[in-house]
Amino acid sequence: MMIVFNQNDPVGKMGELLGKLFAFMADEVIKSCGKEEGEKIVRNAVWRFGFHRGEKIKEKVLASGKELTLKNFEMFSDLPENNAWDTNLVCTDTFLEEHTTYCPYSKAWRELGLEDIGSLYCIQDEAMIRGYTSGIEFKRSKIFNDNKEGHCEMTIIKK
Repeated sequence: MMIVFNQNDPVGKMGELLGKLFAFMADEVIKSCGKEEGEKIVRNAVWRFGFHRGEKIKEKVLASGKELTLKNFEMFSDLPENNAWDTNLVCTDTFLEEHTTYCPYSKAWRELGLEDIGSLYCIQDEAMIRGYTSGIEFKRSKIFNDNKEGHCEMTIIKK
């Protein structure tokens, strides 16, 4: 099934709003606590959130009698089906590669001029997969705020 990107997808619009909420909250923590301590607090909270999400996906997969594969990680995602991200995804049981050219969160952070703070949220991708299963190699070769195109790329290998 081909997924057709829709910048006005309701899930994406909600993602933009929640992305802005995250950016404002993270910005306030960093301003109040100082850059080093504030970023540490934000990173720890985001890691906990992502890890928790991964654990919940793991519970759903195991409850269905399935194995903890990367394909099942995607299939049992905690987000509703949507077309809000423009992503090229290659996914097998042991390999996942994602190239994202549009993300509603990064759109929100760019609009606010808080790209670097917003990018702290993206560590939840690694935390999620580590909450889901072990034996993972995670690599983010691009993140939206380190290239002018605003693209993200990540690869996950299950050993």
